Amino acid sequence: MRYADRKHEMKELLLEQASSGLSKKDFCTDCQIDPGTFYSWQRRLNEENESLVGFQQLGPGCNFAAIKLTLPHDISLEVSSDDIEVLGTLVCAIDEQYA
Repeated sequence: MRYADRKHEMKELLLEQASSGLSKKDFCTDCQIDPGTFYSWQRRLNEENESLVGFQQLGPGCNFAAIKLTLPHDISLEVSSDDIEVLGTLVCAIDEQYA
């Protein structure tokens, strides 16, 4: 399998795990994936600055100039706002959609 194909496959699996509600260990067990392989690809993709899933602390005084959300199915959303209530509403709407 070509590197680009394997990379795409692993990226999809990482996104699937993030939206599954399962721990990484349980996801790997259910999908019969070696956890070492899973973590290795997660680290590799993060090092390549392909942000998959992560958390950013938001609160008063934070710079909200640009927040990028990566959702399942390769959907990316970039939001610019300095109003935490607007961002909170957006996050809640996304949570309802993908819950």
